Amino acid sequence: MDQATYNRIQSIAGDCLLLTHQERPELKWLKGKYNNYMERNGFSDKSTADAHLFYAIYGGWPLRQTDLLKVRYWRTGQHLPATHQICSLFGRALGLSDEDQKFLLQGYFDGCDQYFTEKTEDPVYLQRSGIMEALKREYLLRIPSEELARMNIDPGRIEHYQRHLYYITARQYVSLNGPVPDPVSTRHITSITYDSELNRTLRLLGNVPRKTIIRHLFLLNMPDLTLERINRQLEALGYLRLREEHTLKTGEHLDWLLIRLLKLYEEVRQTGSSPQGKPLSHNECCQWMQECCRLLDQIWKEADRPHLRFMYFKALD
Repeated sequence: MDQATYNRIQSIAGDCLLLTHQERPELKWLKGKYNNYMERNGFSDKSTADAHLFYAIYGGWPLRQTDLLKVRYWRTGQHLPATHQICSLFGRALGLSDEDQKFLLQGYFDGCDQYFTEKTEDPVYLQRSGIMEALKREYLLRIPSEELARMNIDPGRIEHYQRHLYYITARQYVSLNGPVPDPVSTRHITSITYDSELNRTLRLLGNVPRKTIIRHLFLLNMPDLTLERINRQLEALGYLRLREEHTLKTGEHLDWLLIRLLKLYEEVRQTGSSPQGKPLSHNECCQWMQECCRLLDQIWKEADRPHLRFMYFKALD
């Protein structure tokens, strides 16, 4: 990484750390919807409104005062609903429109607008899972044959090794405690603990966090990565497009960061870093993004901002 790029990444990260708000924009939006709910139903105090919301969600009145804390915590941002299903019921209890219900799940809950527990013939699921399957195939086809040979992988059975290939690729994008191992010396068993989780999220089953999908899109699209491409795919998969004002559930401005990283990547990819302005090759593109992501990952580790480590997942350790 050249000094100019290093400085720009450091500057972007520093500005991102300064972006703090008293509360999430999504929470301000929810408070407005909650006030509308109270006015629409003629509630004069929040405890009564919370009790009716609890009844609508759980099918019974709260038995203890602590039961009401769930609803109060959700509307004040101290906690979020534990699951996609509960969050959806919360929105329905508030009487949200379809458009607002979608934003509750995509913006406030930072998740997908729909939830699938198993593979189904549902047209929406088939379309979305088809997008992920196509991305996975394109990713596998881009892996050089010499890399497969060094890892003793038969190109004809490459899908059988998708988990290990994904794992090895992902390690290049994070700052770990030791050096990134050469794929030659990495045994396939090292990634086995990630098998079920990767398969589930690539199939879009269960609660797949938006940050996980963003990581998938970064890794599976490289080097053909653009802000517009990521946004188009996020929308097609049922997630919120990258928006400067959007925040994680924990309040960090990851979208703000990613928008700037992707724009910088598009700029560097076309002009390169040499005086001649020669576009970067496939390998140079991957190396540039890996170095930038590792630098950012290290910054977030040192700043104790684990939620901003968008390329990291627990199995890597």
